[in-house]
Amino acid sequence: MNMQYTYLVWSLLLLLVWTVIFYLLKGGRTNILKMSLGTAPLGLSEPLFYPDYWFPPTVFKLGEATVFVSTIG
Repeated sequence: MNMQYTYLVWSLLLLLVWTVIFYLLKGGRTNILKMSLGTAPLGLSEPLFYPDYWFPPTVFKLGEATVFVSTIG
């Protein structure tokens, strides 16, 4: 597998795990949604921090094109 797709594959696997847990815990769905929505801003703030130290390969090199990933290094 091309290293370019590693980040995408692992992100999709984590989404799959979240979905399985969401559907298995019928009584705790509202808690899962509340926590997911509460922590989403932390994930959205990633572009502010990680381009300085981590350079993941992105699909179609969109990270470099959108300055989401620093090209220095």
